[in-house]
Amino acid sequence: MSPRSGSTSLAKGDRTRNRDRVHATLLAQGCASGLLDNTTINAPETYADDLAHAMAGVDAFIDAAHEAERPVLVIDDGGLLALIAAAEAGYPTYRAAADALQAVRPFVVVGTTGKDALTAETVPLLPDGVVLAPYATRDFALLASDPELADTVEEIPGVGRRYRLRGGAQVTILGDGRSLNLFESDAIPNQGYDAYRAGTLIAAKAFCAQADTTPAGVHADLVDDVIAASGLYDDYHDTYLAAGVPARAASTGPTGLAGMAACVVGYGAAGRLHAQLLTDAGAQLTILDPKHQDLPKTYRSFRHGVDDLPAAVAAGIGLWSVCCPTADHLPVLQSILTQDPAERVLLEKPACQGHEIDAFTRLLDEHPNARVMSTRTPAS
Repeated sequence: MSPRSGSTSLAKGDRTRNRDRVHATLLAQGCASGLLDNTTINAPETYADDLAHAMAGVDAFIDAAHEAERPVLVIDDGGLLALIAAAEAGYPTYRAAADALQAVRPFVVVGTTGKDALTAETVPLLPDGVVLAPYATRDFALLASDPELADTVEEIPGVGRRYRLRGGAQVTILGDGRSLNLFESDAIPNQGYDAYRAGTLIAAKAFCAQADTTPAGVHADLVDDVIAASGLYDDYHDTYLAAGVPARAASTGPTGLAGMAACVVGYGAAGRLHAQLLTDAGAQLTILDPKHQDLPKTYRSFRHGVDDLPAAVAAGIGLWSVCCPTADHLPVLQSILTQDPAERVLLEKPACQGHEIDAFTRLLDEHPNARVMSTRTPAS
């Protein structure tokens, strides 16, 4: 088996730019390559044929590798081996969440599976006062998607949501059920994205220069050393975080936004950036965020959603900038276009969730006069 035929690529990114070309190039080079969307994973009943085809390809690759006596490394986010390792290290372990909840009464439940960590049968077993901490978005999504599980839901600004379950227990889910690192902005800040890309290029350049002397394997420590030695962290701190960094100077020349009424929906990291950029461009700004507890007093602000915005205010908006969590993008856009089918809307990336792409496309098709743009590159 040649090195190329022993290489396998599986692109899982939704609508990844030029990935079909990369896929074709890998095939032309003799590598095995496949495509699989997050949409497929999120809606398995709809994409059963695609999943079956993908799994058959994975099985065929593993069978071919075994026949060629080549080892296969499977990396999972847990599974039975991780359970065995934890048990051998002295931790109590259970095969299922229901077994654990019947044996102990935790005050915090951390989810890292990327799957439904709780089922409708296990939710009633949650003890009163428990805190759910999701590090993967889907782990505790059932609470938000199944209204039959809870009698009441209470928003806790800056914390998450508190559910009163049908059995009377009170459960608090941090970050509204989204990954904790995505709670406030639901996106990597533009400057952080710059640093991530820069670090990737720095490491790639170093490894290319050392290709003949670097042994096979995973070299995380070497990557850390290369990036640290490059001065990237110093530049990032001095550029964005150091005390005394001057604020962005406001635009002094005429712009197309001068005097225009603009509304920023969502005041997390991305919303604050958009607010500054629009203000610098001369727009008259309104901030809309039902979840944020510290809305700025320098702008006209409302603590509710688009549908509840006073009609006189909504009618005067000439540009909408949608910076709320990604899960809210589609319903917010629907509300905006319901008020005016020809609105101008700027959507922070990503425009919608992977399983909403078809619905997002239909919404745009139904409003041909709407001018909707999604950010793609970091602001400078």
